Amino acid sequence: MLSRLSGLFRSHPPPAEQPAIPALPAGIWPVLPAAQLLQPHAQRLARIRALAAVSDDYWHNLYQPLLDNFAAFVQQTPASEAHHHCCQGGMLTHSLQVMKLALESRKGKMLPPGAAAEDVNQQQHAWTYAIASAALLHDVGKPCSDQKLRLYNAAGQDCLTYWQPLHGALQSGYYRVEFVRERQYRTHELLPPLLARQLTPAAALSWLQQDFPGVFKAWLGYLSGQDEVAGIVGQMVTEADRQSVADDLSGGQPIHTQQIPAAKAKPLSQRLLTGLRFLLDEQQLPLNRKGAAGFFDGEALWLVSKRVLDELRNHLEKEGQTGIPTRNDRLMDELQQHNILTPTAAGQAIWNAEIRIGDWVQSLTLLQIPAVLLWADASHYPERLVGSITPAGQRVEETPPNLPLSGEGQEEDTIAIPLDSSPDKGRPGGVSSYPETVAPAPPSPTPDTDDAGQHFLHWLTTGLRTGKHKLNTADARLHVVREGLLLVSPAIFKDYDLGNWEYVQKRFSKLGLHRKQGNTNIWRYQVSGQKKRGVVQGMLLPDPINVLGLGYLPSPNKALSLPETENSRNTGDS
Repeated sequence: MLSRLSGLFRSHPPPAEQPAIPALPAGIWPVLPAAQLLQPHAQRLARIRALAAVSDDYWHNLYQPLLDNFAAFVQQTPASEAHHHCCQGGMLTHSLQVMKLALESRKGKMLPPGAAAEDVNQQQHAWTYAIASAALLHDVGKPCSDQKLRLYNAAGQDCLTYWQPLHGALQSGYYRVEFVRERQYRTHELLPPLLARQLTPAAALSWLQQDFPGVFKAWLGYLSGQDEVAGIVGQMVTEADRQSVADDLSGGQPIHTQQIPAAKAKPLSQRLLTGLRFLLDEQQLPLNRKGAAGFFDGEALWLVSKRVLDELRNHLEKEGQTGIPTRNDRLMDELQQHNILTPTAAGQAIWNAEIRIGDWVQSLTLLQIPAVLLWADASHYPERLVGSITPAGQRVEETPPNLPLSGEGQEEDTIAIPLDSSPDKGRPGGVSSYPETVAPAPPSPTPDTDDAGQHFLHWLTTGLRTGKHKLNTADARLHVVREGLLLVSPAIFKDYDLGNWEYVQKRFSKLGLHRKQGNTNIWRYQVSGQKKRGVVQGMLLPDPINVLGLGYLPSPNKALSLPETENSRNTGDS
């Protein structure tokens, strides 16, 4: 008895010392076992297991090995560089989220569609597994094609090599995520079938392929990117992926609850900027070529306003994001208010500039964004434009052409209006109108009213935004003047409705948007030509950018001015 007890108190050798964890720079992460990687997601995994509704035998032989293999493979890589789930561990978080959402969508559905109850019951677990595994593996190619993992040994020393993902998961040491700059885009979508063989348990592959060939075909169809073959599997996983992306980018339903308990909805400006980064990263916005969506001058990116804003909105809506304004001027306001856009000297979001690439010259309406807001560091910047970007205010003055003035108040002799230097000089059909292929904002909604004045206002505003109405040209009905916007009258109302122009003008006057001159609605402006003079008259809209909700107007036409007596009497009123 004593000898037995004494054995309990024998001295034991001290435990072996654990290797010291090296002090490593930020961004170098340890290779972790699957159990440790999955532990923060215990609550989500419990929900996935409940939704799978399988026995312990099924779970431990089919689901758990797949989850373990996947976690060990992706480690703590992000899902993207600057888009959704771009944080440490984002890939695993996103993939588990999509898996859970897809299983929630599968719940209660009879699969395959239209099958007899006996077949539905027999195949239910196979369909559930196919949907769950396809959801988990949908982005598994990203660590192979979009990222490179630089390896460090257990002592923290740089191995000067990169992980070879097709050889299997990392086993030990440390790694640093680097993003591939010259990658082949969308290659990650081709890799899931190859990697699925590596990560899916052999028992599961045999089970699906031998016992449920129809399910196996749909599963392979989704992983191979063949939507027509994937059928219901593809529909469920795609919708779950869209919801996960939208939730992360909007912050509306924060899914990083372990890391960010107090996550709040992300502001629209941040979501717009994130969307722009994604479009640039995926090369969906071509740069620095004829007809491109943007041009880089080495410090800022100049984006074709309407084209880029339309593509940005479409992209965000496809992601399932909500609360995205349907009007481009609202998007511009949001970007400008948060200092993302560089404004013009006049404080406007829209720039007019001439782009020159070789013998190709185009005047465009553009947005300017500093490069530092779009790319993490200067090494990521695109190549600089081989050409020039010349904003309107930086142009060398040219001798303007003399064209006949057609409009109300014209004298018998032909009057030449000297045209102001403008961003569109040399364009046929107009000097200061917007380029016909580019506009700063879409048309405003048609007014829900029968009022002729409101409909004229809609026609006026839409024409200004789309460039259909000429501005400051010799034959224009609209001229920017120092006091606002002059509507040549009655010519512009006749353009709108020749037979009823008087009634339209009266109804428009009732809106009270114009400024009166004493007891009359009409203002008379002097026209200064090189040798001749004349008069043009019309209604004056003060502060037209705000009154009409425009993003941009050119500088006032230097050929038009108020007579000195009228100028001194009226320009002080606002």
